[in-house]
Amino acid sequence: MILAMLRRTTERTAAFLLSAETRWRAAAAAAASNTYTGDQFASDVAALWNEGMEAWWSAMPLTGSPVVPTLFLNLTTGPSRDSVFVIPPTGTATPSITSLFALGGTASISTTAGMVTLDGEELTVDLSSIPAPTAGLYQGMVYIAPNQPLAIVVVQA
Repeated sequence: MILAMLRRTTERTAAFLLSAETRWRAAAAAAASNTYTGDQFASDVAALWNEGMEAWWSAMPLTGSPVVPTLFLNLTTGPSRDSVFVIPPTGTATPSITSLFALGGTASISTTAGMVTLDGEELTVDLSSIPAPTAGLYQGMVYIAPNQPLAIVVVQA
């Protein structure tokens, strides 16, 4: 648990520092060309405050992020496999995935438990073996039976 906390804190702090550098460089370039506005400044301040607090909060067993992380896969332009960090379940539990159902439609994507792997706190969903689905936006959930959600999966097909 402590190693997971340290890892999460280190990753969030590094993400904060990289984001801060990117925002500062963009702001400096915009200010040099007299195109940096008050709105951009307010946006930068709010975003950096949120990311900084997220880095601090990651040291505690709570977070400012959504409790159940969301994994987004775009099957038309992006990879069909991605990972997200989750709160690891206790014991040796095997994750399952629900079928992915079209939002606002009747189509669905059938899934199997083999499409999901959990390595410590890293959850990976691999949809590379599914046939091409009907175009649309799909949603499902990765969970530990009987009722412990790990992540929401959103798929653009």
